[in-house]
Amino acid sequence: MRRILRTLLHGFGAREVYEAEDGASALERFRQHRREIVLVLLDLSMPVMDGEETLDALLRIDPDVRVVVTSGYDESEGIRRRGLSRAAGFLQKPYRMDDLRDVLRETLARA
Repeated sequence: MRRILRTLLHGFGAREVYEAEDGASALERFRQHRREIVLVLLDLSMPVMDGEETLDALLRIDPDVRVVVTSGYDESEGIRRRGLSRAAGFLQKPYRMDDLRDVLRETLARA
């Protein structure tokens, strides 16, 4: 799935795409490449450190980082989960390429 997302994001115009297999790795990548990262696409269901914990940690590192959360939960249920209202956007799985593009554009336009 990450390979497909990488291809889509490059197709949408992303210059760099950093991938992580879990929340702890995502934080490491974010710390390493923070200056180049304009948006984080974050899955709620990840091993080692889940999406909620990762979102909290990302916002502690950079309160202005734009994070789009993806989840199989519907948006109202996802937002009720602790801290998710602090995400810049939400994308419910399964999603189409157009949905991804639209949420990313809307989130980046609010910057």
